[in-house]
Amino acid sequence: MSKKTKLTTIILSSVAGVSALLTVLAGVQILGGISIFGAFDSIQENTATYFNGRQTVEAPITNRGFTSVIVQRDIPCDINFKVMTALDECNNEVVIPQYGIDLKLTEGDNIITIMPDEVGVFDYTCGMNMLQAKVTVAQNLDYDIEEESSALKTDETLKTTDTQNEKNDSQQQSKTIVHEDKETNMNDWMENQLMPGQNDDNASREIQTWQGWIFDRCCIGIDPFNHTKSCNLMGGCFRSGLGIIPYIPGKEFDTYAALDYYLNFDASSKALAAEFLKELPDDWKNNVTVSVTGYVVNNIPASADELTIPETDDSKVDHYLTGIHITKIEAAYIEGLSTNKLPEPNIVMTQQ
Repeated sequence: MSKKTKLTTIILSSVAGVSALLTVLAGVQILGGISIFGAFDSIQENTATYFNGRQTVEAPITNRGFTSVIVQRDIPCDINFKVMTALDECNNEVVIPQYGIDLKLTEGDNIITIMPDEVGVFDYTCGMNMLQAKVTVAQNLDYDIEEESSALKTDETLKTTDTQNEKNDSQQQSKTIVHEDKETNMNDWMENQLMPGQNDDNASREIQTWQGWIFDRCCIGIDPFNHTKSCNLMGGCFRSGLGIIPYIPGKEFDTYAALDYYLNFDASSKALAAEFLKELPDDWKNNVTVSVTGYVVNNIPASADELTIPETDDSKVDHYLTGIHITKIEAAYIEGLSTNKLPEPNIVMTQQ
């Protein structure tokens, strides 16, 4: 056998050996759930369930990768990225560009809320773009909303009846109480009527306009000139609430001043602001100055630790915050403050 023939035989044998090895390793990855070559395609797809105006779906993080989900359009959806495996630098972050989500995972439950307002299939990945899965938004998942609505109405009727009975009992008992200090009692009553969470229709509908920086509540205290648009839309920052720090000429906005002047957005206004931010030009990266028109509201629900505003689960509402309901939001150029050129045409969004 010639030297050339021997060399060819050795090369072919080596290639065959490597191919066999790769086949074995691929089998180990698929059957054993061990990530040897990097990302797994999502091997599971869970469909959201519906209850009381919301969707929920589990998207567990396992040793086989991420889990794809299917949700219905135009209904808020809570996704639980439940960690069921050891976290490492590859699987400890979930990024969903479509919804501005960048979530660092911890052991156990990791719940985020999205508003799937567009039908389509949207990728989500780990921070290193190796693990991949999808959020599929369907036009209709055939939820039996009418049946649930009927059940909720029946339940609400029972609650109303119980409340009325309690009110009647309370009124009957109050007839036997003599109030000696009428002025003090009236002051207490007035204070209770004006507490956040109570409607004050006489004052709440005055339309006003504020100019300043759009800001997530978590980052109050960061220099508004350096605070970024993308930060407002990140998972934890977005959940903390969106609002506006009104601009006051000559005012230095340190943490304390910002807290004093910050105005929270209510639920629909937070969603509108998020859509507005997504529509801004790519070069609007920081120092996001806006003009907001609306009216004051004082019933914005907050969770016990104020990490989620507005609170998404009414059963966990701890107290309420004062803020504003937006009727119009637009990009603004404030002389001596703004650094971004106004879009042409300007970005303007409205709601009732």
